[in-house]
Amino acid sequence: MKKLALAIGWIASLIVVAALSTSYALNYQRSASHVSLEATQAVLAFNHMDTYRELESDLVRGCYAEALEKAKISKDQQLTLLASFLKDHPDTSITKYVSDRDPSLVGQLKTFKSAYGSSWRWPKCRK
Repeated sequence: MKKLALAIGWIASLIVVAALSTSYALNYQRSASHVSLEATQAVLAFNHMDTYRELESDLVRGCYAEALEKAKISKDQQLTLLASFLKDHPDTSITKYVSDRDPSLVGQLKTFKSAYGSSWRWPKCRK
């Protein structure tokens, strides 16, 4: 009877250790993913801010055609990314998010083709 109790206790302790290890690993993974996601969002925010700063500078200096072209290129890049995401993941909350805000955009993104392809010339303001 003593051996049975020891075996049951040993198995129970293994189960507890496994459960605690799994819980710790999942929490660590979520935490690391959260930091990685926030870092990605920070990089994107910086890149957008840098583009907006350049557009603002172009407009202040009177380079309207260059600023307009940069805005068109930036919009095209965002639409390309969004179209690619929705193509790869058509049934996510993003589809609903987009269609709630622009009902016709999801349909347009299904057949979206970049006006610039994979390369473009980023205009420079020379004023």
